[in-house]
Amino acid sequence: MKKRIIFLTAILGVIMLSACGKTDSTHERANQSTSSSSSSVATEAPVTPSTSSEQSDENSKNTGTTKMDLNQIQDGDYSSLQGKWKLEAAEAQSKDTTNSTPNDFKVTKNEITNGTITLSDAGIKYNGNTEDVTYNQVSSTAGNGFGLEIKTDDQNSNQVCSVEFYPIGTTGGYTLDGEKVNSKNTIVISSNYNSLTEVYVEEETNETTVNASWNAAKDQQLTQFMSQWGQTMDQDYDKYDGRQELKTSTGTEYPSGLTKVTVQGQQASIGWSENGVGKYDYNVVAIYNHDGTKPPLPNHITYFFAFHNGQPIILVDQSRDGTPDLGTTQNAKLKAGFNSIAKS
Repeated sequence: MKKRIIFLTAILGVIMLSACGKTDSTHERANQSTSSSSSSVATEAPVTPSTSSEQSDENSKNTGTTKMDLNQIQDGDYSSLQGKWKLEAAEAQSKDTTNSTPNDFKVTKNEITNGTITLSDAGIKYNGNTEDVTYNQVSSTAGNGFGLEIKTDDQNSNQVCSVEFYPIGTTGGYTLDGEKVNSKNTIVISSNYNSLTEVYVEEETNETTVNASWNAAKDQQLTQFMSQWGQTMDQDYDKYDGRQELKTSTGTEYPSGLTKVTVQGQQASIGWSENGVGKYDYNVVAIYNHDGTKPPLPNHITYFFAFHNGQPIILVDQSRDGTPDLGTTQNAKLKAGFNSIAKS
């Protein structure tokens, strides 16, 4: 399928902290090293959320929903949307039709449909036809974050369809009674051929209203811990900053690459979660990577700090080719450090 990505607005630049003094050892060590390192170790700066992140975190606490993953959505993976949704508003030819519009909205891992328009990795299907799509990054009207618009590729057609995604904490997409529908995750489905716009918002569920397992304060503690622990291991680690993909020396990028991994040899539901509570079996809250410099190259150690059934767990990837298979870390001190922070 032909896909084109159009960037409509400039995105805030992301400053990546580069680790220096990479060491030759890339094998995970079960116990803390007692050797001292003379190399310079870059200290990870504590994460300071942007305005949009702060807004999203606050809204997540109030509504009990987790932020939708736009990267996964663009890849045709709708796992982060598999919650309970309701039709908030519907409008046809500038007239409210909410009460008379059937709610046939459904979300699966690979498909989104309102009964008339269906979005999948193949494109947008409507009126019996499946069209290629373009991806547009949509600036928030208030400048706090951005949304994603997926639109049929044929812009000259009178039957243009679009599906827009606005994560919790952003604004834009549809005005309802003078206010933007942004207190919850929002999906807007519209089409020219029937002049219909439908707005769906994610509702609270028992799964998403449990207390968050992770927050900014714990993330800062982990950052400091990894800086100190990395020095004792004579290894420097780069951290996923929540925005730009973290790339390992083998070319795998995380967190998007989590859709292709296995966990201890088994297919597993694993993905990024800002608060450790989500729809995955493994909700990853932090990712750290160390690239080795000594042959055989390339090699790396990538740690995934996550919550599984509400309990902290650290997964590690040291794969050099093929499908990455994540296993649990054997480093006792690393596990003890994360457990202490997670339960604080």
